[in-house]
Amino acid sequence: MAELRNGALVFHAHLGAGTVISTRKMDISGTNQRYYVVELVSGNKLLLPVNQIGQICSLRTSKAIGEVLSAAPEDLAANYHQRRGDIEKKIKSGDQLQYAEVFRDLAWRGHNTRLSNTDKEFMNSMKKRLIDILSIQTDLGIQEAAQWLELTLQKIILSWSTGEQHESSPGRNAEVGQPESRDKSK
Repeated sequence: MAELRNGALVFHAHLGAGTVISTRKMDISGTNQRYYVVELVSGNKLLLPVNQIGQICSLRTSKAIGEVLSAAPEDLAANYHQRRGDIEKKIKSGDQLQYAEVFRDLAWRGHNTRLSNTDKEFMNSMKKRLIDILSIQTDLGIQEAAQWLELTLQKIILSWSTGEQHESSPGRNAEVGQPESRDKSK
């Protein structure tokens, strides 16, 4: 990833989405370094050494996430240990589209069978990450992004159940009535 500019929307796999608000030189433990100051959706600030830029990545577009959510779900392994390993591999990738896949596939599994407590934890964790991403890329607040995600998920599950195709991304779904995305890449 090249040098980040103020206003860049970024994603940290463990901390969520945020906006680069500045760079700052700081002397910590006798070492003078440049840091990116990232304001996270949670309101916390992340000081990330410029030489550790690999810990963050650009945000995927809300359209790309909507396309993953709308795609047909993949069946997860029936064996708990296999399923958990497969999900953990996707989560450890740090890829936001794989987070959307995990969320989508667990939602479908939960529609058809009871989720284990671990499955529920994975699903809630991915939901939080997706809400962060959607809220920072659109004019939606956290609660509105959560509501949009829930409504969209309900519609998508209904369409899977009836065999219909469904396409959705925040700002494009007139039925949900969401504001336009700040995403310029749509």
